[in-house]
Amino acid sequence: MSRTGTIPGWVRCAVADRRLAAAHLVWALQRVAGCGPFGGDAAQTTPTPASKGRAAGQQTGRTKQAGTKQDSPAQKPGTRRTGAATTSLPPGKVVPVRSAAYGGTYGEWSARWWQWALSIPERNHPIGDETGARCGTKQRGNVWFLAGTFGGPATRSCVVPAGKALFFPIINIVFLDRAGAGANPRRLLSTAQAAMDGVTNLELTIDGKKIPRLRGQRADASGFPVTIVDDNFLRQSGGRYVGASDGYWVLLSPLPPGKHTIHFRGVTETNNAGAVFETEVTYHLTVRRR
Repeated sequence: MSRTGTIPGWVRCAVADRRLAAAHLVWALQRVAGCGPFGGDAAQTTPTPASKGRAAGQQTGRTKQAGTKQDSPAQKPGTRRTGAATTSLPPGKVVPVRSAAYGGTYGEWSARWWQWALSIPERNHPIGDETGARCGTKQRGNVWFLAGTFGGPATRSCVVPAGKALFFPIINIVFLDRAGAGANPRRLLSTAQAAMDGVTNLELTIDGKKIPRLRGQRADASGFPVTIVDDNFLRQSGGRYVGASDGYWVLLSPLPPGKHTIHFRGVTETNNAGAVFETEVTYHLTVRRR
């Protein structure tokens, strides 16, 4: 997330990336992705971290991902599911992107991840956590969220209850409008997709095993409601918003009890801006029976 460059009248673009590169990203998004005044109080938005590292996109070209229709103007998570519900998977396996599992599709879980991330005050946020001490913040239900950083690498150690699936972004971005008549989810989604097209590198290893074909992990969500706390990492006024998100996500079936290591990294280049954004996180997890 970057707080540099609060741009009055511009939608705040929430991204996971380096703080020092934030101003460049805002400028680049304005020029390349068309991030501009989107009505209302313009939800003064700047790039912010959603996951580890900054908004790193996807491959060029937009592929339809599970969770939402890219051509839907204001689709809410849960209105469309692609693929059949996932049957039980072996421990520590990546759920197929076009499947529904643990109560949602990838698109639905990505919206829930943002709702979680934007509900936490910046001073206590897992994204700014350097040790893993905040790993359990506002965790509930059968899926446990992992976070990225505000930029640069991070190494965290934390305890996760046994039986919890894991959901996290390798790299992602969100755009927000104030809730109300001026909200335009279709335009927000289009801007998010454009911003994600610059990803050049994606890496994921689980317990030392490299996970291939990460380009297929792209998923988006559009038109979901978000309530932002006042002390938020976007540095904008709290309240009710409408969001659209795009990024590369991973939904992992519950790991067996014991020690595990998850490492992910994303790199994006902003077209015509000469800026490179990189994110990298290592989680040392202890999965413990309750």
